[in-house]
Amino acid sequence: MRALLLLLAGTLLFRLAFLDHPIQGDDAFYLAVAQNAQVNPAHPHHFVLRAAGLDVDMRGFVHPPGNGWILGAILAAAGDVRERWFHAVYALFSLGAAVFAWMIARRYASSPALAVLLFVATPAFVINGNSLESDLPFLFFWLGSTAIWIEALERRCVWLALGSVPFMAAAALTSYQAMALTAILGAFAWMKPRRWWHLLVFVPPAAFAGWQMFEWATTGVMPMQLAREYLSKYGYQSPDKKLLNALGLTMHLGWMVSPLLLWISFRRWWFIAAGAGAVGAVAIDASPLFWLPFGTGVMSLVGIATWRGQGLIRWWLGVFFAAALVIFFAGSARYLLPLALPLAILASNALADRPKLLIGASAIHIALGVALAAANWQFWEEYRRVIVRHPDLAGEFRLWTNAEWGLRFYGESAGALTVKHGQTLAAGDRMLVSRIGDDIPVSTGGGARTPLWEEKIQPASPLRLIGLAVKSGYSTNQLGLRAFDISNEPADFVRLDSIVAQAPVRSYLPMGAPEAEFQIVTGVYQVEEGNRRWASSRAVFQLLVPARPAAFEATFFLTPQMAGRTVSLSVGGKTIASQKYDASGLYTLRSTGPVTLSPRTPVSAIVAIDGSFRIPGDNRELGFVVTGVGFTEAKP
Repeated sequence: MRALLLLLAGTLLFRLAFLDHPIQGDDAFYLAVAQNAQVNPAHPHHFVLRAAGLDVDMRGFVHPPGNGWILGAILAAAGDVRERWFHAVYALFSLGAAVFAWMIARRYASSPALAVLLFVATPAFVINGNSLESDLPFLFFWLGSTAIWIEALERRCVWLALGSVPFMAAAALTSYQAMALTAILGAFAWMKPRRWWHLLVFVPPAAFAGWQMFEWATTGVMPMQLAREYLSKYGYQSPDKKLLNALGLTMHLGWMVSPLLLWISFRRWWFIAAGAGAVGAVAIDASPLFWLPFGTGVMSLVGIATWRGQGLIRWWLGVFFAAALVIFFAGSARYLLPLALPLAILASNALADRPKLLIGASAIHIALGVALAAANWQFWEEYRRVIVRHPDLAGEFRLWTNAEWGLRFYGESAGALTVKHGQTLAAGDRMLVSRIGDDIPVSTGGGARTPLWEEKIQPASPLRLIGLAVKSGYSTNQLGLRAFDISNEPADFVRLDSIVAQAPVRSYLPMGAPEAEFQIVTGVYQVEEGNRRWASSRAVFQLLVPARPAAFEATFFLTPQMAGRTVSLSVGGKTIASQKYDASGLYTLRSTGPVTLSPRTPVSAIVAIDGSFRIPGDNRELGFVVTGVGFTEAKP
């Protein structure tokens, strides 16, 4: 008991050190769910959230509502988002997870204290325990389900088994991967004399199905159906995404417990697998921050499959890792937190006669976890400080932002609205821009974007979990596949732009011209290869009428998806040309004669096509590729 109290004191110290941790990562999304839970607690996901420039139906959010309910209860009690309050409550999940880990380790570890020490030293546990995402609540419910279930089996006590039911149900309503509990807890029950209450292992899928049916009965739509459509629409379950997910999860598995322990404790011939994995990984990324933990991860998988003894613990590891490969697509370290304890148990048992080595490895891991957690705190704290330094971001104007994660939360707290793909900003509007955020295409309505200020996000620590020019796959494999990264370069730049009205200066507008940035009104995306831009089904431009009447034209490319479509030109509100194109290719559509308008005045021109399409993984509505538009007299 003394050892457990010391472990809990150490865990609490981690959390107190970061009690005022800024809002980070997906915290902003979960807090949005919590806010909606104040008005619709039965359906906290029933709202539309604008993310990455798109309006997303949160009923298809890829997490059940459990974490939103927890945050909603804290928000109701606190009255506002106060970081210290939220982190103080979430620290209880870390402490509870340590207690349940102790209960399990007592049954399966030769030294429960050393096994739990390895568990709480896991960097992902140290780092993500400072988040408001669902990972720590889910870990608490997962370990609670497992610990109480094992006690029920050992004591053959139906009341203890019933006591695990709320934890199983809560796990199922917090994360989809709770479905793996049925296979894992079922294996523990299979090794004991059969009892009717062993059927309680089916509580997670039953709770999940009950929630789906409740949503279907009350709203007519199952959340899982919308989630599948969402994943399919953006290609999150595509083969390339699943491959990156597998690479990332294997890499993170390799440093869930200290790689040093794995290399010492496992049999020598397993080094062949580790070496082969590391050599293959070098071809993907030559940094040891990827190939070393990846090689160790491969060795861990081989060890899990072939280790003699500890069959139930190995079953836990194998089933959950397989489920992670199927369910996830971002390859984040936090996804594997339920594997930290069984890995720690295996490592501590293998090195039970070398306790000093276990303590030393744990100390190294704690130091690394705290250093990375501090670096993470510095990164998100810089965003919070930017907003504090500029309290009057909007002034008397509308304020927009392309930011996500922590900057989005603090920007919205200052009055910012999340900008939408293709949105037209008006003169006087302001926009808070993060370089690391999505490059959401917007139109300035004929105005120019003028920077008012720009600030550099420069954490003091060179350790990086996220940032510009960083290849860390800690949170998502979209940035890279390294366990973390090291850089002294700025992690981000935050800028405030103002939209200033500006008259058009070109009569013919090539898409690569500098003036295109303010003469494009709406419906046209970023320049590509310096001379062309994708447009939606309706592209609007502002042009300067030349001194003499001239023909008007647009040069564009149609892809095979848009063959058989009709393209039309309108100038000054009048259609001047229209033609159907039966094949893909590069075309120029021109008016049949000069267009007569008041010379040297601005005019709006529209290029439109009667259809559009989308590419999986691309948020844009696509119609055609435009290279130039305007009056032929001024054509360069």
